[in-house]
Formats: sequence, structure tokens, C-alpha cells
Amino acid sequence: MFRADASRLERFLRKFLYRTISYHDYSENFYHALLVGLFALDERGTACSNVESGLGRPDLLVVDEDNGKAVIIEVKVAATEQQLEAAALQGLTQIRTRRYAQPLLEPGEEQIFACGIAFWKRNVWSGAFCW
Repeated sequence: MFRADASRLERFLRKFLYRTISYHDYSENFYHALLVGLFALDERGTACSNVESGLGRPDLLVVDEDNGKAVIIEVKVAATEQQLEAAALQGLTQIRTRRYAQPLLEPGEEQIFACGIAFWKRNVWSGAFCW
């Protein structure tokens, strides 16, 4: 994730979802907790769920202080498969409008990767941008 490669993350998550989850697991809280768990396993950063930042609380904030990188993730669940892209873009818009990156923006200190991730059953779509 710290490579700012949304398409690689998307491929990994899609494969992971097809191998691991049940049709009973299609809620935003489930996907949120799944991502927190996956990022908590990565020793390069500290994963925080719903921590206050900017004008709200992003679903997931992962900070790698040693390398000056951060990842902000907003999770959405699409009502249909056709709405995956729009839902992910809604997550990105939320990151921008609620200024989740603001506390991390100190000149030369952080490379910030923002990612809106939308789920629909076992499918996923992600959109991203970097500061």
C-alpha cells in the first residue's frame, strides 16, 4: 500500500475476498475490520481505525513514520456492482472535503496516499491520489 498502487491493492483484495469471505460478510463494518486487520499485520506502519483527523474520522489511517509515508482509506459499500467506481470516488471525495490529510501535511515530511475503496460482495474497486 505504501507504493501508492491502487490497482495492485485491488487485485490482491479481490483474490483475497474470493478465497476467504462468506455471503454473510457483505457489510461496511466487516470490510472495514478486514482492512484494519490486514494493515495491522504490516510492521512498516501503525494502523489506526476511525482516528480523528482533519474535519472527521477516516476509516483507516496507516502511518509509516520511519519512511515519512501515510495512507488514508475510506471504505464504501456499493449497492450494485455497477456502482463500485462511483462509491470509491465518493470515498475519495470524502477524504478531500473533510481534509483528513491536513494534520499530516508538513512540508517535506509525509508522502500521503489517499484511497477510496468500494466493495460489492466479493468484488472491489479502488480509486486513489497522492499528495
